[in-house]
This record gives sequence, C-alpha cells and structure tokens, in this order.
Amino acid sequence: EKDWTVPDLAQLACLSRSAFADRFQKIMGKPPLTYVSEHRMRLAAWQLRHTEQPVCRIAEMVGYSSETAFGQAFKRAHGLAPGRYREQLRMAAM
Repeated sequence: EKDWTVPDLAQLACLSRSAFADRFQKIMGKPPLTYVSEHRMRLAAWQLRHTEQPVCRIAEMVGYSSETAFGQAFKRAHGLAPGRYREQLRMAAM
C-alpha cells in the first residue's frame, strides 16, 4: 500500500538513489519503479482470482488511491479492466 519512491527504496538498501537504481537495473533488468508497478499488478491479479474483495479495496491494497487510476493501470498490464478480468476467470472456470 505504500507509495514507494526510489529514494525510499534506496534508503532501505542503505545506498544512494543512483547507486540503488543502477544496481537494481543490473540485477532485475528493469528500473525499480517499473518492477514495483508490475508487482502491484501481479498482486492485484492474484486478489481478483482468489478473493471476493471489491475492486476498490484491491486498488487500495496494491497502493492506488483512485479506483480509476488502478483500473487504467490494470488494463494496461492485463488488457482487461479488473472487473472484466475477474468475470472472464469465472466464466473460464465453469
């Protein structure tokens, strides 16, 4: 739920912002905030598959203050709006 920034992550790693960003990029193959965004979408997809939490609560749980912003980000990541994603999973399970 935290609104992570590169300086926050760098501080946790006891590195400068630039050293952290460089090291993260080398190890993970992508910038830190790209990874954080992708991870949030993985967590959201899991929640949509395995829980009955409302979309607005899932949005909060993965760090979005707006359900609209979450919906747009989820659609970019998965090609479907969160509610439609959940519906398609239910239909496929039948």
